[in-house]
Amino acid sequence: METEFRATAAMAGSRATIESHCVPEALTAQQAGDGTTHDRLLADAASCLAHRDAIMLAQFSTARAADAVKAATGRRPLTGPDSAVAAREARLRVASP
Repeated sequence: METEFRATAAMAGSRATIESHCVPEALTAQQAGDGTTHDRLLADAASCLAHRDAIMLAQFSTARAADAVKAATGRRPLTGPDSAVAAREARLRVASP
């Protein structure tokens, strides 16, 4: 995701930056069936990003934590599934006669 983000920003002439955080314990919790812990761990990690212009839960499996992240940061995060749907809809609008 970081490489793609940087390449896209460069092509657009943007000075946008990215800061990534990986929370492997969240995946472990989710795989163990503990969605509550998964969401809390992601919200805790996201709390240090509240000053950023946007927060994205890039992995589809992390989208379920959107409400917890919003509660921790005061902002609704972007999610992989929502972004994928928006991109598809934009391509369909361009392709429609």
